[in-house]
Amino acid sequence: MPGTLAQWNSSVPTCLVPCGGNLTERKGTILSPGFPEPYLNSLNCVWKITVPEGAGIQIQVISFVTEQNWDSLEVFDGGDNTATMLGSFSGTTVPALLNSTSNQLYLHFYSDISVSAAGFHLEYKTVGLSSCPEPAVPSNGLKIGERYVVNDVVSFQCEPGYALQGHSHISCMPGTVRRWNYPPPLCIAQCGGILEEMEGVILSPGFPGNYPSNSDCTWKISFTVGFGAHLQFLNFSTEPNHDFVEIRNGPYDTSNIISRFSGTDLPGSLLSTSHETTIYFHSDHSQNKPGFKVEYQAYELQECPDPEPFANGIVRGAGYSVGQSISFECLPGYQLIGQPVLTCQHGTNRNWDHPLPRCEVPCGGNMTAQNGTIYSPGFPNQYPNSQDCTWIFVVSSGYGIYLNFTLLQTEPYNDFITVWDGSQETAPQLGVFTGHSVKKATQSSSNHALMKFHSDAANGGLFVIHFHAYQLSKCQPPTMVPNAEIITENEDYNIGDIIRYQCLPGFTLVGNEILTCRLGTHLQFEGPPPTCEVHCPMNDVLRDSTGVILSPSFTGSYPHFQTCSWMIAVEPEYNITFTVEYFLSEKKYDEFGIFDGSSGQSPLLLSLSGNYSAPLLVTSSGNRAYLHWSSDHAYSRKGFRIRYSAPYCSLPPAPLHGSILSHSGLQPESTIWFGCDAGYRLVGHSFSTCSRHPQGYHHWNKAIPLCQAISCGVPKAPKNGVVFGREFTMGSKAVYQCKEGFHLQAQDNSSVECLATGQWSNGNNPPPCVAVGCPDISSIAVEHGRWRLIHETQYQYNAQLMLICDPGYYYIGYRVISCQANGKWSIDEPMPTCRIISCGDLPVPSNGNRIGTLTTYGATAIFSCNSGYTLVGSRVRECMANGLWSGLEVTCLAGHCGEPGPIVNGQINGENYNYRGSVVYQCNPGFRLIGMSVRICQQDHHWSGKTPVCVPITCGHPGNPTNGLTQGTQFNLNNVAKFTCNVGYHLEGTSKSQCLANGQWSKPLPICRIVNCTDPGHLENSVRQVQPSGPHRFSFGTTVSYQCNRGYYLLGTHVLTCQGDGIWDRLLPVCHLVSCGHPGSPPYAQILGDVHSVGAVVRYKCQEGRNLIGNSTRTCQLDGRWSGSLPHCSGSIRGLCGDPGIPSHGIRHGENELSVNSTVWFSCEPGYTLRGSLQRMCQANGSWSGTQPECEVISCGNPGTPSNSRVLFNDGLVFSSSIIYKCRDGYYSTGVLSRHCTVNGTWTGSTPECTVINCGDPGVPANGIRMGNDFTYNKTVTFQCMPGYMMESERASTLTCTKDRAWNGTKPVCKAIICKSPQIVSNGRVMGSDFSWGSSISYSCLEGYQLSLAAVLTCEGNGSWSGEIPQCFPVFCGDPGIPADGRREDRGFTYRSSVSYSCLPPLVLVGSARRFCQADGSWSGTQPSCIDASVTTCMDPGVPLFGIQNNSQGYQVGSVIFFKCHKGYLLQGSTTRTCLPNLTWSGIQPNCIPHNCKEPDTPAHANVGALDLPSLGYTLIYSCQSGFYLTGGSEHRTCKADGSWTGKPPICLADVRPSRRPMGAAKDQHLPKVSVPADVFAKNSFWKGSYEYMGKKQPAMLSVTSFDPVTSKVNATLIDHSGVELQVSGIYKREDVHLLLQVHQITGPLDIFTNKFKNDKWALDGHVTPEASSGTFVYQGFVHGKGFGQFGLQRLDNSIIERDSESIGHPFASNSSSVAAAILVPFIALMIAGFVLYLYKHRRRPKVPFNGYAGHENTNVRGTFENPMYDRNLQPTDIMANEAEFTVSTVCTAV
Repeated sequence: MPGTLAQWNSSVPTCLVPCGGNLTERKGTILSPGFPEPYLNSLNCVWKITVPEGAGIQIQVISFVTEQNWDSLEVFDGGDNTATMLGSFSGTTVPALLNSTSNQLYLHFYSDISVSAAGFHLEYKTVGLSSCPEPAVPSNGLKIGERYVVNDVVSFQCEPGYALQGHSHISCMPGTVRRWNYPPPLCIAQCGGILEEMEGVILSPGFPGNYPSNSDCTWKISFTVGFGAHLQFLNFSTEPNHDFVEIRNGPYDTSNIISRFSGTDLPGSLLSTSHETTIYFHSDHSQNKPGFKVEYQAYELQECPDPEPFANGIVRGAGYSVGQSISFECLPGYQLIGQPVLTCQHGTNRNWDHPLPRCEVPCGGNMTAQNGTIYSPGFPNQYPNSQDCTWIFVVSSGYGIYLNFTLLQTEPYNDFITVWDGSQETAPQLGVFTGHSVKKATQSSSNHALMKFHSDAANGGLFVIHFHAYQLSKCQPPTMVPNAEIITENEDYNIGDIIRYQCLPGFTLVGNEILTCRLGTHLQFEGPPPTCEVHCPMNDVLRDSTGVILSPSFTGSYPHFQTCSWMIAVEPEYNITFTVEYFLSEKKYDEFGIFDGSSGQSPLLLSLSGNYSAPLLVTSSGNRAYLHWSSDHAYSRKGFRIRYSAPYCSLPPAPLHGSILSHSGLQPESTIWFGCDAGYRLVGHSFSTCSRHPQGYHHWNKAIPLCQAISCGVPKAPKNGVVFGREFTMGSKAVYQCKEGFHLQAQDNSSVECLATGQWSNGNNPPPCVAVGCPDISSIAVEHGRWRLIHETQYQYNAQLMLICDPGYYYIGYRVISCQANGKWSIDEPMPTCRIISCGDLPVPSNGNRIGTLTTYGATAIFSCNSGYTLVGSRVRECMANGLWSGLEVTCLAGHCGEPGPIVNGQINGENYNYRGSVVYQCNPGFRLIGMSVRICQQDHHWSGKTPVCVPITCGHPGNPTNGLTQGTQFNLNNVAKFTCNVGYHLEGTSKSQCLANGQWSKPLPICRIVNCTDPGHLENSVRQVQPSGPHRFSFGTTVSYQCNRGYYLLGTHVLTCQGDGIWDRLLPVCHLVSCGHPGSPPYAQILGDVHSVGAVVRYKCQEGRNLIGNSTRTCQLDGRWSGSLPHCSGSIRGLCGDPGIPSHGIRHGENELSVNSTVWFSCEPGYTLRGSLQRMCQANGSWSGTQPECEVISCGNPGTPSNSRVLFNDGLVFSSSIIYKCRDGYYSTGVLSRHCTVNGTWTGSTPECTVINCGDPGVPANGIRMGNDFTYNKTVTFQCMPGYMMESERASTLTCTKDRAWNGTKPVCKAIICKSPQIVSNGRVMGSDFSWGSSISYSCLEGYQLSLAAVLTCEGNGSWSGEIPQCFPVFCGDPGIPADGRREDRGFTYRSSVSYSCLPPLVLVGSARRFCQADGSWSGTQPSCIDASVTTCMDPGVPLFGIQNNSQGYQVGSVIFFKCHKGYLLQGSTTRTCLPNLTWSGIQPNCIPHNCKEPDTPAHANVGALDLPSLGYTLIYSCQSGFYLTGGSEHRTCKADGSWTGKPPICLADVRPSRRPMGAAKDQHLPKVSVPADVFAKNSFWKGSYEYMGKKQPAMLSVTSFDPVTSKVNATLIDHSGVELQVSGIYKREDVHLLLQVHQITGPLDIFTNKFKNDKWALDGHVTPEASSGTFVYQGFVHGKGFGQFGLQRLDNSIIERDSESIGHPFASNSSSVAAAILVPFIALMIAGFVLYLYKHRRRPKVPFNGYAGHENTNVRGTFENPMYDRNLQPTDIMANEAEFTVSTVCTAV
């Protein structure tokens, strides 16, 4: 109000989210309470949505988050919660859309007492119920189709590698509730399969998720023979070592494994070499990984498998194609096992003619090479145990063997290698080598060596030994001789060097003094070495100026019985001085004497015997002295050493082959000179001086030199040769020798001599060794082959030539030859040859023809199919150089689907496998059909749908009897289920039941009745309580408890339990009065009262005047004890004790006397234990020893309370007490719930267990499903019937598990929905006898009738049949025509109709006068003609334009006319024509076609056709006319680049063979020509057909939106089958009937469909051709764009539009194979003998690319034409079916 404070008249409102409500608006929002804040706990909200009648509701989920499993939103398809539940959603899992099937939805949301979440936001709207809900798109799949109205079909496809599980097509069903007839399918990566496509994808099971455990999957890739598989892994991850993938080169488990992969490394690409490849995958029970994805594609097998890598060897050869060969060589130390040369075979295997060889290490062998390597057996692996290997080395003479142990890892001592210097073990041993050997090399001194290896049975090892031959030039050091020294120039002992042995003074040399290093069997010093000995001479004269006398056998003891004497004579005028350096002999008996003269008669200078240690000196008086030594038989001693000398140096001997040149005397300091003979050289010193030795004697201070022959050195060996000589000194000769395969160029130069100059006579220039040559290969030339050098130099020794066959030829024989040492090639008989490859016979396709009989390289075969059949495969196939036919195998399919897939446990009814034919599947008794029971042969030559399966009839789980159990795991037909009852229940009814063929059990479930016990009775002085456990008072499990009255105690058990056998578990107890026992009495006292039960009183009174001290009375109390304590009497009590009494529940034993030393014992009743003294004795003071005992009741302790239970009854924890338990709600115990305390202090039984109540499996109804697997207390399960079955109304669909351990009802029964018998069709019959829901039937017509449409009727859920009922119309044969100048009477052109012909007089009828329309749609007989009987010749057939006719024989019957073409033209048609008896010409009238190739020779009696094929070029096809056959020449001739023709002219000879009869004359009828109008692309015209993309035909429709008649501009919309629309435009060129339509706008549902068109130059480029018979037109040509091929579109005229109006509205709603059948022929072509004739459309037009028109001929000379551009072998998803089918037939008649 004015002038007052402005304020609102009420508080600001708030907007709250209601918890539920009734919603009636056509659209709205539903939020969780509190949204967007989290909802509250303990909510229970209900929304009910109602929209107008006839509409439906669609809910879109905007957001949804609730507590998983605890807070849920339930959606029911109706007005309350009794309607079908669309789902219960919790957490975040909820579909994006929910659709009702009526005008109401019921939503129920509830939350528990804890944890809330964000809640949900739902939007709903009203939708029409005329459409089905949008189906879900399967993961890894595609959905095709965006319309969901009644009868619309949505199809599904899977991505490559995934298999469709379910139905590929689903249809929106009519009815009050719109639903799809099948649920959307799934795309599953399956475990294994057979793959026959030329490319594809293989996925591990479950990809891209983890694969399952314990998988064994096998995929078999099967291609056409001649192709292999190229495999490329895109993903790979498996459990290392345990899960793996194997690729096998073949279809079997035993096929060679190409490779095996495991782990996470991505394998490289692989190539198989077989047309069948196997991929095997295995996973174990543990870790699962994502698996793998493999792409594969076919590649043509041009080569044999690559042999490399070739372990331990090399491969020689240029290629691995058919007919080529490769050779194998092993590395040094390895031996080739297998064939050294392999040849790639032609044929299907594409394999080598022998297995691949291998290189292995041999255990021993003969080694003749000049160098090499020896490996331990098995190298590079360790050598095996217990090996004994022997190698013998042999090299050229004059050479030795050097062995180098580069690797020596053998077991020390036990495994060893022994080497001998020769080929026998008797030769000198060079050494023993083992793992610990220091020495690692050795060498032989001869050209032979022996090596042995031994290993024991223990560890292995390795060794590698390199060996080579070396020139023997040095001897080993000479043998050392005892007591001698060797005089040599140096320690390099070359061939020809000499040494001299010189004994020590006193020793005598025995043997050769000089040894020479020479080459014999070994390079060594020739001759044995000498020895140095001490002799016992007699009168030995010694003339040297100094010397030593030794005792015999010095340095050992001298012998017995010896007498020796020496006479020393020096130069006159010199005296001899003796020095005794050592002397030891048997004294007195063994004596040595020195006499001063020349005999023993001379004066004795010195006599020695015994031992002399100090040197003795004695000198002779003259220049002579005599020495004598003798020994007896007794002892022998060391002997003596005595030196003698004169003061000068005696003249030494001259060296061998030398002399003393001069000397200056023999006195001290004199000098002597030495020299050698010619050809010798001095070794040592050339002079020596006489000097005094430190020991006092004189000697020459230098040793006598040696004279050694002059050496020329080791001569050079020729290349490819060796040189040999024993020594290389002056005068010796060396001999030259060539290796095998070589010879000396001049034989007179085979030796060389060492000259005195030290030079070789040839100047050390060895003669050359030239290779042996073999003759020129022209002498061994091979036709269709050539020799190629593969090793060494051509035509020389060891050269190897390999035979290389020309392409198309393969090799026979041993193809590798070598030039041998004898100068000849190693060619064996038979000679190797090159044979032409044969590809083998190609089969003639059934219902087709093959042109071509040759099967060798270069041959071609051309195929065609009979009328009504489609060619699938390669029309032209060529025998290639690889021995395979090019292209694919040809089959002729004409509406023939082949035998349908078999069905296990069932049979197939129906044998019509032609187009529109149907078969019906039926299952054997005991099985039911899953899938479509009827399959129809479609025009794409495939059976509709998939093969159904027969599954065993199942009765479902029968359920468990209440308080019982069903035994059995299988519940199929004839299976038996057995029933048993739980403990405490007994069976009433049958104990078993059998599953019957009707899906029901033979017997109902039995009843388990509870066992009852009898009334146990009442107990005196007690109170009884009963705790029932069943329907009766004393049922199984019932407990009865007894409680004694006050003052009584219970003997026995308080509680009795009824057992499962109907007997109480305990005997009835007894209630006894409580007794306190005898109270006892003191001495000198009297007790009054003999009752000891509860309430009794006893009194005490003292005797003999004594006073009572204590209580005079005592009362028996309820606890069994006396009140107070025992009194006593005053005065002395010695010598007597009072009565000790008896404890309650106790017993006293012993004497009744109570005097001193009396003893009593006590014990207790069972269940009681003694407390106090067990024994008491009366003591002298009148008291009892110990304490008075009591009997206390035994306690069993607290037994506890089991989980999930409570204590129902308990009367204590001591003996005779009982405790009763009761399980909590929802739990039960199978055992006894009572326990009793026993006499031994323990509770009976064990602690009972209370387990959750489980009602057991309630079973699954036959033909139904059960939802819910929790069978515990208070849980529910819900049942639904399978489609086609309905639930009996008297039984509930939901059961609840009750506390009685039983369901609150029995499972329902699902009864089959059966449709009534389908309608009968006139002249037809029903195919199928199963009329249950989901089953299908079809119709077939009687012979001569055909179906109006391919109909399948399906039994619906309402018991009626869906689908259109067809009619059986008579087969229509068409108008048979009227002969010229003739008449026809007819009664129609349908089955069994006839036509009659007659001619106008005076013409005569030739042919069939009456013809009948037959069941196959053809007319019987032959087409007649009217001829003039007076005419006896044929009419002039005419001359082809640009051609010539040779009619020199005239036109009478039997005459032949010849045709030829002018230059620049080629003849096509019959080269000759014969006048037949019916006055018609044989063959077909030829045409002359312009062409740049020269006109080939024209053969007689032949028909000529032509093909212009990209693979061959312009090819002429020849066939012989009727009555002639091909005897030579080529069937096909192709124009080459130079204008000439391949092959030779064919030769057709008259067929006079008995089995050959000439065919009837060909008839000819010309079709009227149709011109192409200018407005062929008029506005609103429709063109229907397909285009080719990636080799597949894709349906399409062109709709012309505008046409300008002035400019001829065309605007149109091209609609693709995937929903893509392309706006195209172009100018129509009328004169060329050509139109180029370019795209300018693209629209589509998904990029995946539009991407292929996104090319700036995408266009349709084609010509328009008329179709003569129907007056319509075909627009065909090529598509510009990557991956696109040809296209073809047919204009739909009014009749077609009317007949196919629905398909125009929905161009891809049904399969239209009419596209391929309705493409009309652009030109008239005539086909003879099954070949194809191609003609130009207009000669003045530019040449149109080959468009694939082909023709076929049948026995009635009826030609049909088809366009193979349209794939007849379509997959079900390519083009969908349509009834329209067109056959264009041309009947040719010549008059």
